[in-house]
Amino acid sequence: MRIKIQQFLFGKSHSWSVVGQNFARAFLKAGHDVDLISTDGFEDKYCSTEFKEHIKQVAIGKYDLQLSYTAPHNWPAYLNPNLGGFKAAIWNYEYNGKNLLPGFAKYYNATDQVLPSSNFTKEVFSNMKIPENKMMVVPHGINLKDFENKEKYKLKTNKDKKILLNIAQPHRRKAIHLALESFGQAFNKDDDVCLVAKILIANKSEQVFNVDWWKLYGDFERKFPNHAEVEVVTEFIPEIATLYNACDINFSATYAECWHFT
Repeated sequence: MRIKIQQFLFGKSHSWSVVGQNFARAFLKAGHDVDLISTDGFEDKYCSTEFKEHIKQVAIGKYDLQLSYTAPHNWPAYLNPNLGGFKAAIWNYEYNGKNLLPGFAKYYNATDQVLPSSNFTKEVFSNMKIPENKMMVVPHGINLKDFENKEKYKLKTNKDKKILLNIAQPHRRKAIHLALESFGQAFNKDDDVCLVAKILIANKSEQVFNVDWWKLYGDFERKFPNHAEVEVVTEFIPEIATLYNACDINFSATYAECWHFT
């Protein structure tokens, strides 16, 4: 088949990019012809060599499948009926509520099938009045090759136990303040433990739903002056499995996640 994947892919580290790249990897392994159109630009560090010959600036010819993991208002642009083929869209939303996203449901008309990755998200979409026959749950999997890497990211801490708080984007729903509060209540400076906070430091003005990590961390330090060690990791890690390998516990305090495999 000729397949086009158009979405965030190579401009930055993003969960949608990871999913899109792994779909592409699976399609290529199965022998399909794949065109990759990155809507967030291109940075070499986010693109492995296996994909570079498949990157296109624009769609070329007709396709058997068009796939995109993006917000619904992008579906009409990224799933072009003039390019032919089956049009499938992926999106997830972690909060339930019938009127949460007014106006978004109508974009299902741009697809042949919406692919929520969990029954929870499917229920959200149903509440938004997306028809049952337009949806099929396709759970996200894992790339087993990531677990072949036994290397450990070099942390600065010398503490025996490391607790990973993988925040990534500092979104309000990550409940960062609650995670810090929990750690502050559980441990003090005499405990042989370190909280490893992996976070993308972003300007709050970039997104209305971002929070200021350093403000929250300052509040935490004032409330818990004898807190246990915290190591903040802000750099891009090409092989994120190495960070998981370096820690003992994966900790999450988010209000909701629809496909976070804790």
